[in-house]
Amino acid sequence: TNQQVEQAVRLLEKWKDRVPPNTVMYSTIIKGFANTHQSERAMAMWRSMRKDGLKMNTVVYNAVIDAQARVGAMENVVELLAAMESDGVRPDVISHSTIVKGYCMKGDMDKAFEVFRDMQNNNLVHDSIVYNTILDGCTRNHRFDLADVVLEDMERREIVPSNFTMGILVKMYGRRQMLDVAFDRFEAIPKRYGFVP
Repeated sequence: TNQQVEQAVRLLEKWKDRVPPNTVMYSTIIKGFANTHQSERAMAMWRSMRKDGLKMNTVVYNAVIDAQARVGAMENVVELLAAMESDGVRPDVISHSTIVKGYCMKGDMDKAFEVFRDMQNNNLVHDSIVYNTILDGCTRNHRFDLADVVLEDMERREIVPSNFTMGILVKMYGRRQMLDVAFDRFEAIPKRYGFVP
């Protein structure tokens, strides 16, 4: 909760002269800021860490990126990616997936799709997780044109759908008033991939 994050911040401030804060302490608080949708506070803490000369890593960066993505504050992600490069920290699958999620939250599906394609081109997509993120974003933002492309791509690359994928498809085809297709997919996909919805 927000109250627990505030307690953690106060505790860090109170003890930082006796116990020098490290990246684990800071990244834990940044994750708290992400969970409570306080993206600017996450950015401020990250800037403070850099100013204090703490060594950055992907855990810290992913926590700050997540804080931005959850509220669609993607303008800060450009700064974070540039800083990652200057700090010698490589974005990983989580970094990219979180960026896709952020653009979906913001409603910028073209940018989300661009990052998704970059992930594919760099061989970073191996399961349905990122596909689900972008399919869900397409459904929420009524970008069914992109959803169709993603589904075709998923099938072509033999990405195994999950129960979460099934839920997204039912919602998407329902919004498109294509219930017959939803029922067909709901029946055919689990049989094809051997799982129970």
